[in-house]
Amino acid sequence: MSESKIKLMFIGQNVTYLQDSMQPIFYAARRCGIELYWAANFSNYRGDLNEIPCKTLQVDFSRHPLLSMQNIAAIGELRKYIRDYGINAIHCNTPLGSTCGRIAAWLEHVNKVLYTAHGLLYFDGAPKHYVVFKWVEWALAHITDGVICMNREDERAIRKLPLRRDSVWKINGVGVNLEKRGGLCRSVKREELDLRADQVVILCVGRLEKVKDLPTTIRAFANAADRNWVLLICGEGYERGTLEKIVEDCDIKDRVRFLGFRDDVREIMHVSDIYVMSSLHEGLPRSLVEAMNAGLACIVSDARGCVDLIRDGENGIVCRRGDVEAFKKALTFVVNNADIRTAYAKQAKADSKQYDLDSARKVHEEIYRSMFLSRP
Repeated sequence: MSESKIKLMFIGQNVTYLQDSMQPIFYAARRCGIELYWAANFSNYRGDLNEIPCKTLQVDFSRHPLLSMQNIAAIGELRKYIRDYGINAIHCNTPLGSTCGRIAAWLEHVNKVLYTAHGLLYFDGAPKHYVVFKWVEWALAHITDGVICMNREDERAIRKLPLRRDSVWKINGVGVNLEKRGGLCRSVKREELDLRADQVVILCVGRLEKVKDLPTTIRAFANAADRNWVLLICGEGYERGTLEKIVEDCDIKDRVRFLGFRDDVREIMHVSDIYVMSSLHEGLPRSLVEAMNAGLACIVSDARGCVDLIRDGENGIVCRRGDVEAFKKALTFVVNNADIRTAYAKQAKADSKQYDLDSARKVHEEIYRSMFLSRP
């Protein structure tokens, strides 16, 4: 295969903007002389597709359910692109993209298939019916050559799968741009957000979905907060109405702000004090790496991905998933102990360096050379 041009289709899902996480893919493809195509649903893309440094291919993925008629049709779209562009290698991502992509690759006899697992859908503590995802991954493993994973729990699970070729890489995420901050005046940004200089600012960032378990954070905040604390929630999602009702029921509307989707999250982090992530499961959360790098004291759940980044009592605090009382105590402890808060933040910032974009670029180049150039 190394004697002919590698034409790689990178399969995502629903793309709304050009994330930094694509930079290692662009870099690795360029360094390896691979012709790159990016297949995804770009219908809600907020930028100029012409500025993306590879050819984009529109696929009409539907987010739910997995095997809806629309997603079955998406498999057909992928198959057509494979034939039309002579695709001979696949790199797929996301549960939906990886399922449809691997089926299309198998039907079109593409024998170089790489899968990035950002977080397996079967995980420790998952509902019992999630076992179906385990068997889906087991079946798809037979048509998968290599897997990239982000955390220890996923790595253990993936090494038990019957992969077509036994190639598994555990990496430190897909890369975070730790230099992207720009000029920032803390007092000016706080004034812009209508925050007083003396307020304790607690921040959450992420999709407003059940998997993020924001009710635990909100209730812990409600039980612990004094009048000088404020909780900022950045993100959008189908759970927003439910979360707003919880805030109202807890009588803390004056201290909780839903900021929606923001393109200045990094700046908001730099004027915050504490970062909270109470997720039920994660892959390797980029927002947590960014918070660590911003010098925030971090309080997280014991979900996989979170515990790969935060070591309890060393660079933050780890609480049991769904334990409102534990999160309340952690918030109170961190707010009331400035020296410890500073120590956690300093160590977390130092630890964040290993997750930078440059490291991700280099490891993706190594993986691409191994997967697509070195083998017959």
